[in-house]
Amino acid sequence: SCWYWHGFGLAKMEESGEQETTSTVGSSAKTAESMDESSAETVHLLAVGDNLISDTIYHAAYDKASGSWDFSGLYEHIADRVRTYDLAAINEETILVHDPEKRSSFPRFGTPDVIVYDIRNAGLNIVTAATNHAWDKGREGIDDTIRFWKQYPDVTLLGIHGSAEEQDRIIYTEKNGIRFAL
Repeated sequence: SCWYWHGFGLAKMEESGEQETTSTVGSSAKTAESMDESSAETVHLLAVGDNLISDTIYHAAYDKASGSWDFSGLYEHIADRVRTYDLAAINEETILVHDPEKRSSFPRFGTPDVIVYDIRNAGLNIVTAATNHAWDKGREGIDDTIRFWKQYPDVTLLGIHGSAEEQDRIIYTEKNGIRFAL
């Protein structure tokens, strides 16, 4: 699919004459229009990324009056589409920070953890975080990211862990009667 930057988010470019297809588990690929057909043998999966939050986005998302960030505009053009998938994964390229003073951009990123609300509200339910920026804020960044995502058991965080035991544990999710090891 093709996307373009539209205001404070991405919008899909309509391609003439071509239908988008999606991968499914347990059946052949289906067109996007047939995704409302659900069965015990089908899971619709979406994977997107990289969610790389930099200074330009921080400035656009910052509300001076409240002193906080609102990142919902990044996802407003895609949220309805994302919510049609059973599993929707995003690669969160930047580590989260709880202290707004630790927010930073290239080369060592630190994204305010409030972005979690907007990622989750957009329907993304799997977050991968093992990136080249995972250690940008050291152990504190890893801990902040894990702690914040743990508040939302409906979202699966993958790739970073608080302990060796957590690292060795396999995470499973089940959708439409199909069990996945993540």
